[in-house]
Amino acid sequence: MQNQLDPPFFSVIVPTYNRAERLKKTIESILAQDFSNFELLVVDDGSTDHTPQTIQALQHLDKRIVYLPKKNEERSVARNYGLKHAKGIYTVFFDSDDFMHANHLACFWKAIKANPDTRFFTTKFQISDGKHVQASHIATWPEAHYGWEKLLEGNWYGTLLCIKREGKPLVPFPREFNICEDWIFNLINLQESPIFVIDQVTITVNDSLERSMAQHQKVIDAKLRATVFLEKTLTLNDIQKKTLWQNAYKLCMVHAYLLNDRPQALKYWKKVKSYTGLSKSLLISLLKLLIGKKNIDRLKV
Repeated sequence: MQNQLDPPFFSVIVPTYNRAERLKKTIESILAQDFSNFELLVVDDGSTDHTPQTIQALQHLDKRIVYLPKKNEERSVARNYGLKHAKGIYTVFFDSDDFMHANHLACFWKAIKANPDTRFFTTKFQISDGKHVQASHIATWPEAHYGWEKLLEGNWYGTLLCIKREGKPLVPFPREFNICEDWIFNLINLQESPIFVIDQVTITVNDSLERSMAQHQKVIDAKLRATVFLEKTLTLNDIQKKTLWQNAYKLCMVHAYLLNDRPQALKYWKKVKSYTGLSKSLLISLLKLLIGKKNIDRLKV
């Protein structure tokens, strides 16, 4: 669609660690974009598998690939490292085990042309467990600009952002967090200006057991730490603090349920109830918690 120019229009930043097999498919999906004016920065965060050989083999086939090896310091540092080396007018974050549809960058390019004063963009995504594909929570959102307050309700966008590099320096990913780090990054940086959500599904997110969101206790602990961090970092009114905490506790309740930890799940259910009061949806949640995930799974068989 576009000829390669200097500087590239997009810098696609992909941090990776020991995902050589999946990484190859991810890179191939990026290289197959309809919009071709980009560089692909693969930040190898100290992989010990054959990731270097995989990247270098692909690099011989496409000079848009920039290989950035570094010592292992986790993904927040890896993403910041990619940002430091990016040359594109816009940066696009992407995870190393997801699949980029061919129109992903083209959708960004069209939205940027239509909204030249907007700095932050995202598209919609679908989630695959290898057998089934389902829509994300933002599937029904109208195409529009959304303010940072929306993120108090949940981490809707993950790292699937496109950001114009020119402008106020971005607050980097917090190196002390490697779960919820994207939520913190987005909440802090989107205070500058709203994000434009494009009504196109252009990404398939791989929902594997290896992803950090499947590590339920780690997610619970990280969500609580991140919520405390954000409450201290951001200037929030009482209503915003209430929204922040009630949704943090909802996520903790869900992950405790998935962990089959009934006492912990009930503890967070009570905390949610203290903020929202009793509702039909909360009663349904309580019923599920009391029955337990294992028993519900047996009923499905």
